[in-house]
Amino acid sequence: MLIRKSDVNIKPSIYWGLSLGSNLLAILLFALSLLDSNAVGLFIVTLANGLFLMAGIFQGLFCREFTKKIQKSLLIIFGVLIVIFCIVFDHMRIVSSFQERTAIVSFFSFILFIWQLIELNAARSSINSIQIRVLIFATLLELIISSLRTWFSLAMPMPVQIDYQQVPAILIVFLALQLALNVLSYMSIAAYWVEQISIANVVASKENQVISALLEEKEHLLAEKNKLINRLIKTKKIAETGALSASLAHEINQPLGAIQINSRILQSLLSKGELTPLSMQVVDNIINDNKRAYKIIQTLRNIFYQGTNDLKSVNLDSFIEEMAVIFEPITRQNAIQIDYQLNADQPVLLNPSEMQQVLMNLVLNSIDAMASSLVKRIVIQTKIVDKLLVLTVSDTGPGVKKELHDRLFELLESSKDKGFGLGLWLSKYIIERQNGKIYYQHQADAGAIFVIELPVINPYGALHV
Repeated sequence: MLIRKSDVNIKPSIYWGLSLGSNLLAILLFALSLLDSNAVGLFIVTLANGLFLMAGIFQGLFCREFTKKIQKSLLIIFGVLIVIFCIVFDHMRIVSSFQERTAIVSFFSFILFIWQLIELNAARSSINSIQIRVLIFATLLELIISSLRTWFSLAMPMPVQIDYQQVPAILIVFLALQLALNVLSYMSIAAYWVEQISIANVVASKENQVISALLEEKEHLLAEKNKLINRLIKTKKIAETGALSASLAHEINQPLGAIQINSRILQSLLSKGELTPLSMQVVDNIINDNKRAYKIIQTLRNIFYQGTNDLKSVNLDSFIEEMAVIFEPITRQNAIQIDYQLNADQPVLLNPSEMQQVLMNLVLNSIDAMASSLVKRIVIQTKIVDKLLVLTVSDTGPGVKKELHDRLFELLESSKDKGFGLGLWLSKYIIERQNGKIYYQHQADAGAIFVIELPVINPYGALHV
């Protein structure tokens, strides 16, 4: 299932807040102007009317923002319009009548209400909210009352200059009704945001449930993936150990055969009652051959023992020396010289069982690659470089084809004609799981070189990273 971010925008519009603030400030200034009838008080009336106009513009921008992005050029135009209005109105306050001033204010209000209705009607088709319908209704009533207020102010006979106490009661009623509807508009806008927040919370809750379910499924799939990879590692290890089986069988048969011969010699000497220095030599030979066979079997047992996935502090040089008993029989059988250049006497964190898998895979790959080579040599080298233990396994085979360099460690990509492309992919997975990295290093006419880098452990038991 595809989870997308909720389309509900729960961030309140800045234009709504500016409109509300402008309206409140305009009402406050208008109230202050009633206390002062001189020039300052009259200028405050101009500012109050300018703020009323500004509040209407901001509410129109709020309505437009439902369907369109507000352009900066539009804000500049409205800003210039407000300044012009204030200048013209202040001039009209001196030279024109109350009716003319009321007419021009009503004209601008009429235009703004028409604009708001157009924008709200466009928003209604894309936003299913009862609060939008309430806002349209309130705005429509404001438009009607504003029109009636204009008509009455122009129709009723009034002097050119009029005191606010002389304003007809009907105009005051219309003004009060318009302010009440204005409050209703703001309440519907506030209710709209509460509604949207509630919707967003419901949507977010559902999305969280889906995400939680997917995360659980992801954890389950990751666990299954790790189980599958661990099974692949074990299966691959068994297959590669099987490739060593003939050589190992021959290697074990040698000490067992020697033990059998020496046991018969000792049995013959004992039956004759002869305990000579030769008898002790035979016993020593039996013990040494037994140790040799035990070492081979113990190494095989360690390879097949899966153990846990925990990382342990391991001296890699000693670890490789223990693996040599497994590599030597098959390299000798294939007339391959294997050299160990171990110069990294520092511990690293690794999983011994999995590291055996990686080394066996690299060595067996080298053996396969040198099947037709005249010079057959494998070099396993370790060294410390910049707080990293660098292990290289190189051979004198033909190397890897250039077109495979970038895909060598991908699943189902193989440099062998009959390969499955599993060994190197598993090796990369194992090394990366042990905080290291593995890569192929190309050298012209020098065979294949595989490099493993592992962080060494500092004296305090932490990794150098």
